[in-house]
Amino acid sequence: KFKYIKDWYDFQCDYINNFDFAVYGDKPVYVTKNIILKENRVRVGKKKIYSGDVLAYFDRFVFGDLEFKFDNITSCTNLGRCKVGFYVDGKKYQFIDKDKKYAGIKYMHLFYRYKNLKEGNGSKYLGL
Repeated sequence: KFKYIKDWYDFQCDYINNFDFAVYGDKPVYVTKNIILKENRVRVGKKKIYSGDVLAYFDRFVFGDLEFKFDNITSCTNLGRCKVGFYVDGKKYQFIDKDKKYAGIKYMHLFYRYKNLKEGNGSKYLGL
C-alpha cells in the first residue's frame, strides 16, 4: 500500500525501468479485455474502429488484426485512469476500457521504456 500517489508513481517507474521485458519473448506483457479503440478525427469526431482485447507486447500494441509498432508511434499519453492516446502517421487513436478496471498508465510506461531502450539514452522518462 502507498500513502501518496507520488509514492506509487515512483514505485511504478522504478519497476518499469528495472524490469526485463525481453523475457516475455513473443508473449504479451499486458492484456486488457473489453476495450474500445477509436480514431479521433479533427472536426469529424471519434470513429470506433475496434472492440475487444488489447495486447501490449514489448514493442507494439495489438487490437485484433490491427497492429501498431512502437517504432511507428510518435507519442503516447495517459488521458485518464482508463484511457490511453497515441499518435501514428498524423492520426490520433485512443483506447478506453469499457469496464473501467485497468490503469492506462502502464501502457504508456511500456511504450516509453521501449523508446528509452531503443534510443540507448538510459532515460527514466516514462511520459506524463
